[in-house]
Amino acid sequence: MLKPQTLEFLSELSMHNDRLWFKEHRAQYEFARQDFVQELDRFTEIAVKIDPNLTDWLAERHMFRINRDVRFSKNKQPYKSHMSWYIAPGSKANIEFRACYYIRVKPFDSFIWGGNYSPSKEYLAKIRERIATHGHELEAIITDKKFIKYFWELNQNNKLKTGPKWYPKDHKYIELLKYKSFSARSYISDEDLESENWQKEYKKRLKAIKPLVSWLNSIYI
Repeated sequence: MLKPQTLEFLSELSMHNDRLWFKEHRAQYEFARQDFVQELDRFTEIAVKIDPNLTDWLAERHMFRINRDVRFSKNKQPYKSHMSWYIAPGSKANIEFRACYYIRVKPFDSFIWGGNYSPSKEYLAKIRERIATHGHELEAIITDKKFIKYFWELNQNNKLKTGPKWYPKDHKYIELLKYKSFSARSYISDEDLESENWQKEYKKRLKAIKPLVSWLNSIYI
């Protein structure tokens, strides 16, 4: 479970997001970062038992930097107000061709996420090819009771209004073919993150999203 100081630091950072404040509170950041890494170590122990295809799961190798890249952003705040991490089969270099598990910690806005948020053009084409002939597989995954309970539905961002032009409009799985993102998220309360029952919450969500991640990772390009 996370220590209260970790969420407290992130909450303070969201209100004082500048380099001087961060420098003055560097010790608190290091404490929060180490606490998060330790939580991820415990999280991955659960994840690899549920999905044995996961490899290279040393937490710090897959933790995102807290510094923001502000070069092309109107938002010039130098730091993220959350901590995040992912794990996927293979290496980071293959992430656009793999579905992964992702966790974000932010006060009142933490979640576990799974799938592929923005597959490459080539990977998306392969996913659609599978849907065209085996759409019932994906349909069964996203209509499963556990998936709906914890993740509701697939991400609707950038979903096409009409199907891809190279598929007939009356295709049996036209609604699934409209998706451009094959991912879903499940929110976790601050209370659950700091609770001694945190393992149960992680397990429930990982088991519910694992079929989607495995299905996507069975599609190679």
